[in-house]
Amino acid sequence: MSKTNSRTKLQELLDDASYLGDELEALKFVIESVPYREKPYGEQSILEMIAVIDHAQEHIYKPIFEQAAKSKTIHETEVREFNFNQDKVTSVIKFLNSIIGHRAALMKIINKIHEDSWNDPVKEDGPTVLDFLSNMIDNERDQLRKVAERVMALNNENGS
Repeated sequence: MSKTNSRTKLQELLDDASYLGDELEALKFVIESVPYREKPYGEQSILEMIAVIDHAQEHIYKPIFEQAAKSKTIHETEVREFNFNQDKVTSVIKFLNSIIGHRAALMKIINKIHEDSWNDPVKEDGPTVLDFLSNMIDNERDQLRKVAERVMALNNENGS
């Protein structure tokens, strides 16, 4: 991939990452109108689905991007088990604000990554940092799409 194409792809990914943060922000306006703790058919609740995004940001993506931003050799990090108790969330808006804050901090780290580091492998024979960012965005987009679909379905059920 040429340097120009690589810069274009990077900019598109950075724009997408910021946009997904905006989607979390928009979710604050509708989340309280639906039963976000409900687990239909044994699936994750909306709250749990959002928590998965935060867990991945904080414990999978952030450590890798921090290493890339410091131009260090990137080592795989041990991923903490996802352990979330939605009953401990007393305010869904505060919870979303916390996740949005984590996203803003992650974006600051990502924006510090030097242009030359984007093509470094995340692990030996692994994806590049750029591909890792792309994977993060794809996963979050998919998760937020599922959240939006659930919110829309619940709004339709409730006649809202």
